[in-house]
Amino acid sequence: MTHPSSNSSRRGRNVAALSWRVTLLCTAFVLFLSAPPPPASAQTTIYVNTTDDPTDVQDECQTVTDDCSLRGALNRARLSGSGAVITACFDPALVPGAPACPPRVKMLTARERGWDEASGMFFIRPTKNRTLLLAEGAALVDFRQGVGTWRGPVDNRIVVDFTGSSPESAFRISSSNNVLAGFEIRGAFERAAIFIPGGTFGDPAEENQIGPGMVLAHITLGNGILITNDIANSNRVFGNWCGVNGDGTNVAPVFDDCVRISEGSFGNVIGDLAPENRNVFSSSELGSGILVEGPEATENRLQGNWFGLDAAGNIPSQQLQSGIQLVNGPTETIVERNVISGNDNAGLAVFDAALGTVIRNNIIGADPAGENCVENLGYGITLNGGPSESVIEDNVIRCNKSGGILLAGGSTRDNVLRRNRFAENDGFPIHVIQGANRGVKEPVITAAGETEVQGTACAGCTVEVFSDPFEEAIAYEGEALADSEGNWRLRKAEGFTHRYLTATATKDLNTSGLATHMEGSGEIPPTPLPVTPTITPDGPTVTPTFIPEETRTPTPPPTMDPASKPTIYLPWSAFNAEISVGG
Repeated sequence: MTHPSSNSSRRGRNVAALSWRVTLLCTAFVLFLSAPPPPASAQTTIYVNTTDDPTDVQDECQTVTDDCSLRGALNRARLSGSGAVITACFDPALVPGAPACPPRVKMLTARERGWDEASGMFFIRPTKNRTLLLAEGAALVDFRQGVGTWRGPVDNRIVVDFTGSSPESAFRISSSNNVLAGFEIRGAFERAAIFIPGGTFGDPAEENQIGPGMVLAHITLGNGILITNDIANSNRVFGNWCGVNGDGTNVAPVFDDCVRISEGSFGNVIGDLAPENRNVFSSSELGSGILVEGPEATENRLQGNWFGLDAAGNIPSQQLQSGIQLVNGPTETIVERNVISGNDNAGLAVFDAALGTVIRNNIIGADPAGENCVENLGYGITLNGGPSESVIEDNVIRCNKSGGILLAGGSTRDNVLRRNRFAENDGFPIHVIQGANRGVKEPVITAAGETEVQGTACAGCTVEVFSDPFEEAIAYEGEALADSEGNWRLRKAEGFTHRYLTATATKDLNTSGLATHMEGSGEIPPTPLPVTPTITPDGPTVTPTFIPEETRTPTPPPTMDPASKPTIYLPWSAFNAEISVGG
């Protein structure tokens, strides 16, 4: 059992470590701003003009007329000391709309041995177990630029295919400010298709950008992306597909996790709130969409992704084991505005002494519109074996086979649930067992009318009231505070949304299960209890309205689309470049 003081001690160590890192990064940033502007060579563009992978690339890519493989282009970018943009020029007869090549630049044509007419793709097939290395920083490998109008991964034209070999990884990123965008990776890997560990001698791997447009498909061994140790931090992964390719509906699973963050990697952002920049994590043989592990893996943000669906929002023939797993005590992970549905186990599972997890505004167990069931076969959310100080709020949790939220184990404590909405789950909407959340008891409803409800709870508890046309909790009605005797009352002059009322009680950040439902049709007897005003949640409240029982389909939950889509800026200023994603 984890004593509360050990959590505070760990938090202190994490804060101290992060403060040191922030100070170091701020100092580096000030030095960067005071440095002279980069030389013109920083904007060099290198064109890959062959699908071959020669053993010796020292003489490649020196001029635009030289042969230039992908490995040769990466080598030339490394030797330049200032990075480069690596792309390709395509034959417009094969890639309609491809822009004209610059003078003397050789295009990729059907004469290349890697051209595959059936798929319309160019396959780069490394000849040996040799990882492609990004070691000096500022290498932008972006094959979107040569295709003209690029709308998403469906328009990719390059496949880096390690099928038949098993290197450590396809790409190893041991430096900062690199970008991979607009191509597919296949094969079997000891670690991952994209491995971001930092440099052997402590060189950081920071501010790298994976996406948009990376497709991780037919990965028969290893993870899709592995970001590991504390010198690999603050990386972004967005706009990619995992476990599907082609038009985004062709199932092509990875073996392990689509993304794994481990060994102290911190501050990474997986996903984006603009819909066109979401990651789609569709299928895996053994793994999850995202796995974050270890107590030093802190302040990672998982946002705006789809889990267990293909790129069209359909249910693939093979799915993930779980959408998200947090294991071995990661800290301060934020999980926000994702769709987590159709997984073979829990939608989101948090294990061990995970501290300070925030799970907010997700759809769990339904399609992206919230209109149809896409059930997770386990619970929607599981906290088991020690998670503490979690905040689970404003989620729509529907159609999960085992139930809505499970909190289990005596060391699972101080986890607050706020304004979550539940419908069509097969088990308990909220199941608190084995002494979890310090054994806080659910409240009791003693009387319920059309405009008032009252009951008892622990003294001083915050009571959240919900209504439902059946016996779950689809509509949040407001909250009341129990007095010193444990009595509470909530009045809504306009009346409650649905006929059955229930409630939770929260004491010192420990939230209970749901009270036994009571039909809100009786008369409330006179009582000297004060009436507690309705306290509405922060921001607008959207309550789905159910239509007849045989349909049981609520209206969509709040949209997750932002007011406007962002422009994605390359993560270093040397190129002074920006790419507008999505056309």
